[in-house]
Amino acid sequence: MKAVLDALGVSYVVEQGQDESGTWYRRFSNGWVEQGGIVENPSKNPQITFPIGFRDLNYNIFAWPKDGQLSGSAYLWNGNQQTTGFYIHMGGGSGGVEQSPTTASWETKGFAA
Repeated sequence: MKAVLDALGVSYVVEQGQDESGTWYRRFSNGWVEQGGIVENPSKNPQITFPIGFRDLNYNIFAWPKDGQLSGSAYLWNGNQQTTGFYIHMGGGSGGVEQSPTTASWETKGFAA
């Protein structure tokens, strides 16, 4: 089956896993990697470490509050993006009222090292 998919140029999952904290990953046959997880206290700039490193900084980061808070607020990483992880910061609110979620979900997609 792999030979047929390779001949057709179709990528497929070759490895996947999840640890006890809920961090997960999927590695595809063409080198593409999708990984994600949950982070506690994202307003305190915690470091996210990837299970699989990326080959360069050309990967996407997505983050959103897991507990439904932060309506209308910005969700962002603070610029410390590396091939092995990043620091997340999620907080703020509208009208000068600071709101921060207790947990956030994150996901990254790009090519593995």
